[in-house]
Amino acid sequence: GMGLRFEPAGLGYAMFWSAGAFVLGMATLWFFLILRKKCGWNENRVVHELMPVTRREKGLYAGLSFCAGFGEELAYRGYAIPAVFLAGGSAPAALAVTSAAFAVLHSYQGVLGVVRTGVVGVIMGVVFLHTGSVWPPMVAHVLIDLAVGFVLADKLLS
Repeated sequence: GMGLRFEPAGLGYAMFWSAGAFVLGMATLWFFLILRKKCGWNENRVVHELMPVTRREKGLYAGLSFCAGFGEELAYRGYAIPAVFLAGGSAPAALAVTSAAFAVLHSYQGVLGVVRTGVVGVIMGVVFLHTGSVWPPMVAHVLIDLAVGFVLADKLLS
């Protein structure tokens, strides 16, 4: 029920959905970057301080990216969506409740981060519900976090 079963025959399918979730997640980040700049908003201090600078920080950030991607997706998509659904909710209700909880988990990023993370949570939840597998959102989440920390940090924080 958690979508952990891995079918080697479905690797191409899983990769397609991982790539799609990654692209939609990155598009969401870019949308909020443009919105933030047009409105004159800034990322909060905590977000700035979390971006890796030194070699050691980058190594720790990479480890954190894997832990967050696998752990959060397993908890919010793999466990929570089926649990809310089985408790009597519908798939859309489970998606809404778990995405809202996922967003609140990221409240250290401020209001902008909560809304942005909520949108990404919906994307990951839709992919989970469509594929029945937690692997595509896990892979996409890890890749998004790595891209933010290693490729886009300066752009996103400027």
